[in-house]
Amino acid sequence: MSNTFVIATNPQVAAVLEAAGKTGDVTVVAVGTPADPFSDAAKVVSVDLGEGVPAEAAAASVAKLIAAGDPGLVFA
Repeated sequence: MSNTFVIATNPQVAAVLEAAGKTGDVTVVAVGTPADPFSDAAKVVSVDLGEGVPAEAAAASVAKLIAAGDPGLVFA
């Protein structure tokens, strides 16, 4: 089984989570969105954004976080 990451900017990713779950444990990186909708994931990491800050502003931080997790697969 591999480490699978899903980068989500909104909670509308149920189909992606279902597909990712078939590969192993899933870590959701919730960028600027509440973590609650992703409770089915093995792990959820929240990346808070300031008011009016676009999700792209967190790209470098998210990339480092994912690289440290030794991903087998990343859904974005």
